[in-house]
Amino acid sequence: MDSEKYSKEFENKRLKPIKRKMAVLYGGGIILILICIFVVGPNLHHYMTHEATDNAFVKGDVVPVAAMVKGKVVKVFIEDNMAVKKGDKLFELDSDEYKIALDQRKEELEAAKAQIARTEAAIRQAGENVTQAQSLLAKADTEDSFAQRERTRYAKLADDALVSKNFYDSVKAKADETKAQKVAAGSAVDIASAQIATLTAEKKTAEYKAKAAEQAVRAAELDLSRTVIYAPSDGRIGQNNVKTGR
Repeated sequence: MDSEKYSKEFENKRLKPIKRKMAVLYGGGIILILICIFVVGPNLHHYMTHEATDNAFVKGDVVPVAAMVKGKVVKVFIEDNMAVKKGDKLFELDSDEYKIALDQRKEELEAAKAQIARTEAAIRQAGENVTQAQSLLAKADTEDSFAQRERTRYAKLADDALVSKNFYDSVKAKADETKAQKVAAGSAVDIASAQIATLTAEKKTAEYKAKAAEQAVRAAELDLSRTVIYAPSDGRIGQNNVKTGR
């Protein structure tokens, strides 16, 4: 019995240093875990969410952003070190001047379209005038042909003294009148046809102006859209130098 008690005491003495070391190791491990939780953890979170470097240089693409039109900054949507997505608003310029310019370009476009419409209406009217003038010319030509035949016939009769001179003179006057009417009707056809040619040229000019006005509207719309500046890609704002009022 004494031998067994002696063996246990001997074994306890032999294991005591080992248990002491194990207790120290466990205690150190717990302390290390606590340090990680309360010290390393917050620092690690900071390093994961913030860019930092020892030599003040960060590797990565730098994308400079600048407005493509002039104007005073009225709104700023960003700040230093702010994460942004492609298409996010960065800042906005005063757009009043560009809105006025766009309205003016639209008015010019509407005026050009109205001019085209008026010219087309005038061309249609001129076409009707040509048709009417041609109808009058055909009638005048028929009457003149008959009057000239009568003049020739009565001229022979007047030479043979078969009709009085006064009667022949009236036939001759009628023939002269129908001839003048035919010439006038022909001139009316020429004038109406020339008017169509002139109006057609005016229409082409108006169409050219309308096309130029359309391009001016698109340019004004583009300038207006450029008063709002968006992020060109995903990233993080470095140093924000944009301030309202500048």
